[in-house]
This record gives sequence, structure tokens and C-alpha cells, in this order.
Amino acid sequence: MKGIRRAIAMMAMSAALALGGRSAEAQRVPQFLVHQGRLTDRAGMPVRGGQNVTYRIYGASMGGAALWTETVSVMFDEGYFSVQLGDSMPFPATLFNGTARYLGVSVGADPEMTPRQVIGSVPYALVSGNAVGDITPNTVSIGGRTIINEMGRWVGPTDGLIGPAGPAGPAGPAGPAGPAGPSSALSGCASGVVLDGVCVIGSENVSPGSDWNTAAITCAGLGGDLCSATQYWSLRTDGSVTEDMFYTDSGRRAVWTKHFSDNDAGRISFLLQSSDDPSPAQRYAYACCGLITPTDVLSRARVVRPMGAMAGVAVTWLNPREETTATTASRICTSLRSDVCTTSQYVVLNDAGLFSGSTRRLTNHVSDNDANLFNSVLGSNTADNPAWNNAWAFACCGSNRPQDNSCPAPGMVVNNVCLMAINETENTSFPDAARACGALGADICSNSQMQNIRNSGRFAGRRAWTSNGADNDGNVVGGLLSSMPDNPNPTTDRFGYACCL
Repeated sequence: MKGIRRAIAMMAMSAALALGGRSAEAQRVPQFLVHQGRLTDRAGMPVRGGQNVTYRIYGASMGGAALWTETVSVMFDEGYFSVQLGDSMPFPATLFNGTARYLGVSVGADPEMTPRQVIGSVPYALVSGNAVGDITPNTVSIGGRTIINEMGRWVGPTDGLIGPAGPAGPAGPAGPAGPAGPSSALSGCASGVVLDGVCVIGSENVSPGSDWNTAAITCAGLGGDLCSATQYWSLRTDGSVTEDMFYTDSGRRAVWTKHFSDNDAGRISFLLQSSDDPSPAQRYAYACCGLITPTDVLSRARVVRPMGAMAGVAVTWLNPREETTATTASRICTSLRSDVCTTSQYVVLNDAGLFSGSTRRLTNHVSDNDANLFNSVLGSNTADNPAWNNAWAFACCGSNRPQDNSCPAPGMVVNNVCLMAINETENTSFPDAARACGALGADICSNSQMQNIRNSGRFAGRRAWTSNGADNDGNVVGGLLSSMPDNPNPTTDRFGYACCL
């Protein structure tokens, strides 16, 4: 009588529910599945109201006894439903053992639907409570102590058997990925929603908007940062009014970015709608972006390590040729749950020889190169106030922030910002600050992160770099001191810096 459309059948892991009799370690593994979809009757009309639905898991596509059965009371909303399996009837410990499994579904008194649905690979993650076959961890720890580091070297006690040492070879560049799916812990956006590949954990689009400081404080308090100009490319769908996240009856709204939304010559007005040299007191809308790149993307990234450091910049996509518009580059990066690299991250990539000297490189603030002072970092073809539709070379950089959004040792949290290092002495050039942060798997802090750090009382009266080169147009740029120069020289100016993760 009833049928489930194949397009909606989906299995996904959810919050933890331990199987009885498992060890404490196994109990960390989620022990139920989520089945979502839309139920229609024979006439194609959506089912409404409550129904009892019986789920069975079999070892064969036809026939055979059910290995597990559970009946769930489901409320259908225009046919749509989402149920949690394994809650009232836990799965047997050996149910998902690597062999094929099939899901049977019965609604009310109706016979079971045919054919049974094959269960995909995701649910087999239930067996991860115990290692079966090869294991491929990034590090190995016991009791909170690392014994094998990310280079594959034994760093545990030396009074026992020690495994062979030797650095792991670098991974190749990642291939293209499709848009990220719904928000979940598995997607690295547990506290927000993924929109066109961008993890949005908060936003404000009400009149009159917020000043710069309030926007920066709010995003840090949510565990993220103001979004970049290139992330807004996805959120504002290339300037389409009807799909713009920040469109209202009165028109398109201006937004704050992590680099203060300075809009020289109005060159990216369709993205920002902001002023050239805005005042921190101006009131704009904004979106807060999460700082996590999912593990599956990072596992394919090429890690570029400054000066043989153990950590580095995670490059999830690399195109060293001038052939891509900023629109396309931005979308490639967000589809990989990454962002176009910052000016400071390009320092590390340049050191590794990934770009030629003249090649025009796109950054996540669209590569403003005032007075051509950043030619050595952005390439001599990159102009002052470049156009977005230039033919760009670019790289996508992923975040090394842990999947639980914690601030790992030896980091410290300052006013909701995770700092891996801080240097409040004005003694470092921009390239050296970039290399120091990159070696920690971090980046020089953005303007909005630096605003939060200064709000805590750090860097009082001291100048500091930000990841876009700390350009201080009009001596009003947020996160900087008014005494900091317009168009700083990256090699001869000496400032302090902080490394953010």
C-alpha cells in the first residue's frame, strides 16, 4: 500500500548510546542509526499523522530470519520523518561485522516493503569500538599521553619495545569534493548548519545591525570567527538578490568580515556592500563561520611544513596557474569545507615552491596589494585593488582545529580565541610571523580575532600583524592600533603577532 522513495533513504550516526556489556572504550562509539525519508501512499500522496513502523535488519536481500527487530512510533509531517534506530532495542554487538546487511520496513499492518534496502558503509563505523583490520590513526595516545606522534615516531617511554621511526611522506593534493551535507558532528559543524559548503554557526540580519566589536565578540563567543569575503561568496550566491542571505525589503545589507570589510574602490561591493575604510562604529549584518575542516578532507590534504616543523598548513586544493575567477576558486574551497588561503598562509606555500614569483594569488580577502608591497607574497601580477574576475592562481587551506572545537595543548584560550602562541614584542617581520604560526599548524590571527585578544588587555599599546598583512587604511581598521601604518612593509616592519587555531 505504501512506498518509500529511494532518494530519501539515508543512514547516519548520531549521539552516543552504549551497548550493554561493552567496555568503557566501546561506549564512546555511537550505537544507533538515523533513518530519514518521506513516506507516500500508492497514489503518491504524503502520509500524515502517527503510524507504527517496524524495522528489521537481515543478512540477505530476500528471505532469512531477521537479525534485529524494532518497532517505532513515527509522526509523519507531510510524509517526512526521521527516526532513531537502536534506541529501545539495542543492536547486537556482532550485527555490523563487515558482511552485507539489509533493512526491511513495515508500516502498520502492511507487509514489509520490497525490495529490502541495502545498508551502506557508514553504519559499519559501529564496529569502531574495537579495532578490526588495519588502523590508520593520526596519533596514538594511552591515558592521555601521546606514544606515537603524527610523524609516525615513537615518543612514549623508552623502557619497552620501540617501533621503527621515520617521517611519513606528504599526502598529495586533494581532489574535488561535492557540497557538504547537513550539519552534524560528523561534518565538523555540530553547532551550526552547512550552507553551500560554509559552516554557519550564527548570523545577524536585523536593523540597524552591529558595530565591529560586537560582531567580532559574538562570533568568538560561538566558537568561530566572522566569515571571510570568499565565504560570503557562497552565502550570498554570487550577488543574486533572491537568494542573498542578507537581503531585506530595503535592499542588500552590508556585512562585516574577519578582515574588517574594507572595500577599496568598491571593487567587491556585490559581496560586502560595505564602505571604503569603514568606521568600527558602523552597523552591519554579519555571519559567523565555524573553524573546523572535517577529518576526511584533512586526511587527503597536503601538509606544507615550514622549516621541517612537525605541523603545517593543510592544503586541500592547489592550482598554481592563473586561470580561475575568484567566484570559482571560492566555491572549490568551500566545497572542501576549507577557505581560500590567507596572505600569511601563502608565505609558507611560497617557501615550498608551490607558486612562481609573478603568479597572481587569490586570498580570502581578495588579495588587495596596496603599493605592491606584498609582491613577494601575492605575486607581482597582483595589483592594488584587483578585480575579482581576474584569472587567479589559488590554494585552499583547511583548518587544523580539532573536530570537537577544543583548543589543544599547548594552546590557551584568550577571550574565546584559541592561541597556539603569542608574541607581544614588536620584533618580527610578517613572513617570519607567518612561518612561526604555520609551524604550529595555526595561522596569524585575523583582524576580528585580534580584536578579541586586545579586548582582553593583551597587546596594549603594541602593534601586531594580522593574517591579511595588517593594512590600516585610514588608520581605522578594527583589531589594529591607530598608530599602525597604512600599507605596512612585510619585510622591514617589525610587529608582534599571535597564532590562532
